Amino acid sequence: MVTCWHKPGRRWPARPGIPQARPATALWPVGDRTATRIAADVYTYLTDSGEKPSATARTAVALHHATRRVRRRRLGEPTLWAAHIHVGV
Repeated sequence: MVTCWHKPGRRWPARPGIPQARPATALWPVGDRTATRIAADVYTYLTDSGEKPSATARTAVALHHATRRVRRRRLGEPTLWAAHIHVGV
């Protein structure tokens, strides 16, 4: 589900119970701190804070919320939040 959020060619580790069918990725390298924050926010949204199984059908919405959260904090640094995309339906 979540790939390449650290450096090109380096894949984000799969989490147990979360299928990799709905990929999210970054168009260019971003910092590890931002990548980790976005990935954590995506997983939190998909699992309702760890309370439910992952709802991967909501990956695009989860990524949207995660990137908006970073954007609110770092509006003047679009290279940190604009890189992230969801691929698929």
